[in-house]
Amino acid sequence: MELAVLRPQLVSKLVLVDAAGLHVDGAPMAELFIDDFDKMRKLLFFDPDSPLVEQAMPTSIDDPRILLWLRAREATARVGWNPYLHNPKLPAHLHRIHCPTLVLWGREDKLIPLAHGEYYAEHIAGAKLQVFDRCGHMLPFEQAEQFAAATFNFVTS
Repeated sequence: MELAVLRPQLVSKLVLVDAAGLHVDGAPMAELFIDDFDKMRKLLFFDPDSPLVEQAMPTSIDDPRILLWLRAREATARVGWNPYLHNPKLPAHLHRIHCPTLVLWGREDKLIPLAHGEYYAEHIAGAKLQVFDRCGHMLPFEQAEQFAAATFNFVTS
């Protein structure tokens, strides 16, 4: 979004997927930096017992991907800790995004509530919001075929 605001000539189409970036009153983002794998699964997935969870994230400290997961979390914390995963100036600039924009959201996203997707769709001119039922924050994993089709159709249209 910030690239579309700052360098609009570089962005011909924009797809936002359960995107952080805003503070929406009454719809706070949940705490992402937790160490409990069970709580994390429940936060990110509509079905925390789905076999898809193991594809998307480590499920124990013994998982060989744990170091990569921790490094990614550290990098996210460095850029998104304060203010917490949002840019306070972004809402005032969303009107500057003029490229076609598709906002994709999991209806049951517990990390970044649907109200954030609705805000983007309302404040980016011409943006279209597509909501996926029975889906949490991990839309590309939980609704992979529908996500790919929506993105492909939008980008190639």
